[in-house]
Amino acid sequence: MDDIVFSAGTIFGYALTGIVATALPIGLLFFWKKYTGESIFPFFVGIAAYYIAATVRIFMRMPLKAEGSIFQSNKLLYCFAQALLSGVLEETARLIAFRYPLRNRTARSTSVMYGIGHDAYESIILTGITSFQFVIAAIGYNRYGMEGYGVDLNSEEALSLYESTRKLADQSFFESLIFTLDEVSSIAVQIALSVIVFAALQKVDWKKLFFLAVGLHTAMDFFMYFPKLGYISMNAAILLDIVFDAAIAYYAYKRYQELPFV
Repeated sequence: MDDIVFSAGTIFGYALTGIVATALPIGLLFFWKKYTGESIFPFFVGIAAYYIAATVRIFMRMPLKAEGSIFQSNKLLYCFAQALLSGVLEETARLIAFRYPLRNRTARSTSVMYGIGHDAYESIILTGITSFQFVIAAIGYNRYGMEGYGVDLNSEEALSLYESTRKLADQSFFESLIFTLDEVSSIAVQIALSVIVFAALQKVDWKKLFFLAVGLHTAMDFFMYFPKLGYISMNAAILLDIVFDAAIAYYAYKRYQELPFV
């Protein structure tokens, strides 16, 4: 096996993603609180709602991964089912959050604060911390090499470690920059979808906007499975996702302007 060396650009790229993914939701939290006077309660409701939806999703994904199921024999159906599951669960979590713990809050600023919280868990815990772990692992691997990390591993485990490490080391700074931009668009779209569901509850015929949010979320997640399906590259999928997120954010901004200030 060839030696693996993480370049400075690769390490810096992972660090950049980690910093943005961690600092952006926290910065937005304090900015929005100061700018609008909105309570931080919706922020924590957003974190809790996402955590519950993600936990339920883990259990509901099990049948999709069951050996012999139709989802295992049809990759396209499997990917779409995964995306649909995320869309339904996360948007339902928003709907329940706005209808119950946040039912007495009618100011439009609440929808944005909730959206920041909804994104925060995924952004900080999943992307931010993972990126910093990659930085630490990369520095350690450059120092100790395969010998230091492959102690007590059998040949199959060592090969798996080598291949995963090689994949991490091959990521360029440019690719990390694209991932970082996707993180920025991710928090924008989580706020946008929160605004759409919040706006839905302000209308008599609320189901149209709610199902629109579910559909948009499903489509957004499905795009990210395109590389796995062999349709396009990961970088192309991320760029497509960023453009789609921007379109959703623009639509949500129009709905936001129609909402009450208090």
